[in-house]
Amino acid sequence: SLSLSLSLSLSRASVPPPPPRLLLLLLLPLPLLASGVGRSRARRRRRLSERGSRREASARWAMASAAPGAARWALLFSASLVVAEGLAPGAVGNDPDPSSLSLAHVIYMSRHGVRSPYPPDGGYSSYSTKSFPSAADWGMTQEEYDQQHLTAHGKKLVPLMGAYIRELYEGSGLFGESDRNGCPTKLSCYADDSFRDHQTARLFLDGFVPECDVEILVANGSLPVMEPVLSDHYNITTCKVANEAQMNGTFGGNFPALSKLYSPQIMRINNILEPQLVRHNESICSQKIPNFPVDKNCSLYLLPFEYNGLYYQGMALSPLYYASQFAEAWMFQYLSGLPDWGFNLISYTELVSLYRLHIQVMAYGTNYWNSQRNGAQTLGYILGVMEQIVFQRPFSEGVPNEMGDKFTLLFNHDTNALYLKTLLNLDWLVESFDLNSASTAGAVAFELWKSDDDEYYVRVYYTAATPIQQRYNQTLTASNPPSKSYMIIRPCQSSFCPYSKFRAVVLDSISLDCVEQPLKGDLAELQATIDSSDSSDGGDDSGAWKIAVIVIAVMTGLAILAGISGLLCRYLTSQMSREGWNSVNEDDEEKERNLANM
Repeated sequence: SLSLSLSLSLSRASVPPPPPRLLLLLLLPLPLLASGVGRSRARRRRRLSERGSRREASARWAMASAAPGAARWALLFSASLVVAEGLAPGAVGNDPDPSSLSLAHVIYMSRHGVRSPYPPDGGYSSYSTKSFPSAADWGMTQEEYDQQHLTAHGKKLVPLMGAYIRELYEGSGLFGESDRNGCPTKLSCYADDSFRDHQTARLFLDGFVPECDVEILVANGSLPVMEPVLSDHYNITTCKVANEAQMNGTFGGNFPALSKLYSPQIMRINNILEPQLVRHNESICSQKIPNFPVDKNCSLYLLPFEYNGLYYQGMALSPLYYASQFAEAWMFQYLSGLPDWGFNLISYTELVSLYRLHIQVMAYGTNYWNSQRNGAQTLGYILGVMEQIVFQRPFSEGVPNEMGDKFTLLFNHDTNALYLKTLLNLDWLVESFDLNSASTAGAVAFELWKSDDDEYYVRVYYTAATPIQQRYNQTLTASNPPSKSYMIIRPCQSSFCPYSKFRAVVLDSISLDCVEQPLKGDLAELQATIDSSDSSDGGDDSGAWKIAVIVIAVMTGLAILAGISGLLCRYLTSQMSREGWNSVNEDDEEKERNLANM
């Protein structure tokens, strides 16, 4: 009764409730104590039996044995409640029943396909005397090559990925309802203002919905609200990229140690290029090191560290960056099917190892501060799209999607995916790539699921074709799928994140100083509404707290029933004594009288 009164009082109070699991665990000793009392009564029954009062002992046994049995049942009941509370929605490791879910929307954000490489800082001839592949070797015109369009081979991969994504979602319920253009699904498609992104969007749609002509909306002056969503370097003045001190803080600022960490890969690339053979006054060492001695061999490992704040160079020029340029170029050669990739001097396994340099450079370039500046708008937009789906009303002028869309397709760059990875603290692994590689035509996807009881969940995955699938342009099917990694957003604690939790995580992960209007104002209003609701409801644990109060009330009721049962047993025992129901065998009574007279 005391615990029930205390629970009900606390539930009405404005103070934060104690953790429900703690209250439930505190109940567990009570049935154990009752069980101990029951065992004590059982021992007393045995002593009574030994003195000969068998009938009285039998009656008392009925009462005594009931206690431990009831106690054990109560213990199991309370333990099951603890387990049930642990398995409640939102608890650790809990996913909803997939059979109760239906897919409501997919946001699919893809990197462009395989492009021609950017020339290295200082030009190819400053690193090596060897001949690099020409534009014709890549199947491109010189103009296409110089502007980093998709390669001829790269153009073939993207429709294969589009066709696979169509096959993946064909039976999900997202297809079947035609839009105004006769497409089998309703979608919005946006591309960054870069020709290779627009190329990729068109080629993806050719495989995804070949039966219709979808308009690709380009994020430029004609659609300014989408520029900060899709750009990987939008100039927002209220939010800055990482400064030199912040950059140094990402690895401790020990530059020699950084170079030493990757020295095997740096020196392997150096030995392939042979920069010491380049004429002294044309070498990269002479360009980057003042008064570089004429009699000293040039080496990538000797190049200095210089902060420049450029995200695509890892925020600084360094031996790591200089070497990574060639690792990326050789990977593009491999993915584009060039026969003599890496001058035909490295194996596929070694290529994957060398490519880690590029992945690390991208990690430095997409640090926390850069990800806020260039990724907060993207993540806020993704939340806005989901708000429209969940609540069936427009969310913001900064979210131009049409109501009723089933797919949102976004096409931009590897850095955009990595910004989201940093903000949400995600990790993925594509087969044959290193951890967190954002491969060509790879995509991060956000699935919005709806349960039978109208609850929403978000699931996130990253997918990309493996290097071998890309090199040989293999058809992607259910039997030969691209690599895929389902990810857990850590505060959600399960792969299906309850939408309310996902919304809270997103709002907590982004700085509104890094979001442009009008989306900024609408996200701020949403945050204020949630804060007000949390304050009035007593926090996110209020639902669990109410469950705990109910459980305590149930357990108290069981204790009361156990007490009533005990009183009833005592009453029956008393009645049995008074009415002679507890008479013993006459021979036994005669024996007792004879013993008493001796």
